[in-house]
Amino acid sequence: MKKFLYLLCVVFIAVSIVFIAAKEEEEAPMVEEVEEAEPMVGGDELDPWIAKLWAEVEEYRHPIPPEFKGPNGETVTWDRDSLKITVAEVEKVRKGNYRVGLPWHSLLGEYFAVWQQGTYDKCEYLNLEIVAETDAGFDASKQIEGVESMMPLKPDVLIAAPVDPVTGAAAFQPAVDAGIKLAFVSNIPQGYVHGRDFIGNATANVYDGYITNCELARELLGEGGKIGLIVWSVDYWYANYCDNLVVENIEDYGLEVVDTQGFVTPDDAYNVATSMILRYPDIEGFFITYMVPAMSVATACVDANRPDLKVITGAYDKPTLLNMAQGGNIAGISTDATYLVGVNSVLLAAYGLLGKTGPEYAVCPYIPFTLENMREIWKIGMRTPIPDYLDEALSILGY
Repeated sequence: MKKFLYLLCVVFIAVSIVFIAAKEEEEAPMVEEVEEAEPMVGGDELDPWIAKLWAEVEEYRHPIPPEFKGPNGETVTWDRDSLKITVAEVEKVRKGNYRVGLPWHSLLGEYFAVWQQGTYDKCEYLNLEIVAETDAGFDASKQIEGVESMMPLKPDVLIAAPVDPVTGAAAFQPAVDAGIKLAFVSNIPQGYVHGRDFIGNATANVYDGYITNCELARELLGEGGKIGLIVWSVDYWYANYCDNLVVENIEDYGLEVVDTQGFVTPDDAYNVATSMILRYPDIEGFFITYMVPAMSVATACVDANRPDLKVITGAYDKPTLLNMAQGGNIAGISTDATYLVGVNSVLLAAYGLLGKTGPEYAVCPYIPFTLENMREIWKIGMRTPIPDYLDEALSILGY
């Protein structure tokens, strides 16, 4: 069970990270159509479709400090600065009739449905044929099988988030040996060299995530709000980096930390939250690393008869969104602009197909979910129809 939870949040948090997809709710993406630009003189203008997507989340970007590096010391850059593609380059990729393989690490839930849709839409926009898809279900051995099954189809590029760096080295070696280009999201296979073995990496900005969490806590609890911090005690860089920044800096946002404790499982999180509520009856809210144990913290609040307590967490799934939309204890969610995760991964692939060097660690911003802004944020960050269950719950509360 612990292994499953560990794997489940690897990408939910990485990019950061976490929805149970309801197939009957899937509809065509609500992507506003942008007329294809006629190539102008030189064709050096930034492609208008991607420029529009980046501009819609511009207000949520925070400055990237020079000391912030990727897990292996990679240089971190904004997507809008390091994944630019021009009108002329779009036309060049379209004329190439390239083939893409998608050995997914997981396709479980709405989070991944949004990510997948961003990938689909950008592939279609660039005339990239998706020749194969597989779903590893966070099982490293299945991802290995998925990559192997694609080799006879001879894709020009694979776009993937390795389940983990160690097994990823073996999983993608057949593609390296075959000269197939690799565009990675979040994890980088151990021993792989940027520019030689893979094009680059695109993910979400974990530093941006820490700031978003702290800003949400300040907004929801107010100046001097008393908060308990429940952080993940598993060795995983992305989650640990964000948690440590929150622990070290949240008081600078005007919050009073009453206690900080670790957890491994959702049951641990429930017990920690229950203990804090008993020891600090004036506590006003919690921060917890990601959404699965956040629901356990919300349950602890209910069991303690504390509907006033506000829970802030990273990443989303159906239970957390429903809890928020129904007026429950989940009050703030920080998440990556998930649609852009998919779009940026395809842009990274296009860089390789164009013979360009991809960025070491390109990131998209985090965006804040609250009850008040959920519809607006879903439109710009997810760019798919808001699920029926969420639409109905928000309407009942008057949102």
